[in-house]
Amino acid sequence: MAAELDAAHSHLEELALTDPLTGLLNHRAFQERMRQELRRAERESYAVSVVALDVDNFKQVNDRWGHAAGDQVLRALATSIRGELRPSDICGRVGGDEFMLAIARAGFERTEQIIDRLRERIASMQFGPAGERVTLSVGISEFPRHSLSQEELMHLADGAMYWAKSNGRNRTFVYTSDSDFALSAQEAADRVAREGLVNTVHALAKAVDAKDGYTASHSQRVARYAAELAEAAELGYECVEKVCTAGVLHDVGKIGISDVLLLQPSALSEEQFAVMRRHSELGRDIIAGAGMDDIGHIVLHLHERWDGRGYPEGVAGAEIPLESRILHVADALEAMTSSASIAGRCRSRPRSVSWRSMRARNSTPTWPP
Repeated sequence: MAAELDAAHSHLEELALTDPLTGLLNHRAFQERMRQELRRAERESYAVSVVALDVDNFKQVNDRWGHAAGDQVLRALATSIRGELRPSDICGRVGGDEFMLAIARAGFERTEQIIDRLRERIASMQFGPAGERVTLSVGISEFPRHSLSQEELMHLADGAMYWAKSNGRNRTFVYTSDSDFALSAQEAADRVAREGLVNTVHALAKAVDAKDGYTASHSQRVARYAAELAEAAELGYECVEKVCTAGVLHDVGKIGISDVLLLQPSALSEEQFAVMRRHSELGRDIIAGAGMDDIGHIVLHLHERWDGRGYPEGVAGAEIPLESRILHVADALEAMTSSASIAGRCRSRPRSVSWRSMRARNSTPTWPP
């Protein structure tokens, strides 16, 4: 009975992750796997090509020969995709006749070669009673060349695919920043402005880490810990992405705090600490100004405590956003375990409380997190 229950459980898990017609990942599972791959690619600095793929004139196949013929096309396409990809690559059916791929450690040049073979393979096949032939329209975007955002990479690949369809079908198009074919004029302008602001905020966050040799790469480590905690708690890819981004940017507000205070080895006075505490609100304002209001909200409440003795608003318990609590724990872990942070605290003068040691002390969470 136990063996049968285990088998049933495994079968249900598989059904929850796969598309029943093609056996490929379903939309949710594809997004989750792609998120994990992009996180790994960011850590190890390699490219990932995102591919949007659509069957040309698929509706005509269904209308003329019925859904059985349409299903035959989709199953053959899924088999062909598996034949061209490596085990480490990711493929999913994300819509009726829409598929997406994430090809790891491959720039768009290499990906175009793979897709050209796939398109030729599909074009040579015949479907339905009359031997109908189908073709593919494909769009490609590349991480990190075109964007760091999973959502935008998929959007850009989709746009490139629609451009291929509108320009004759049966072709592959690689997104370029010179051709905002997927966007209206207003969307294109908004995206360029947003990208500029987001890049500026990330640059500010790096500048804060660089200010103090003891805390170099602190934000990256906090981001990694926070993402792993959120992932272990099974909070879904959107939440994991948010806390990861918030971790990278959580100290950006310190750009407005004097270096004299940030690097002061002796104890901070109450007035100085009051100034230091302003970095939470300043960070929220900077991040929200780049259009990332939800990330700014997480950062704002990073230093709240379960007992209400935190800042800036003194909220307590479950009133503290869950993402902020996760980030709080990650920040505490990094502060207490990083050799750089420990060295910074040890080099402070005896019986003094510096900002670095204060950060560790005030980051220590009051449980439950």
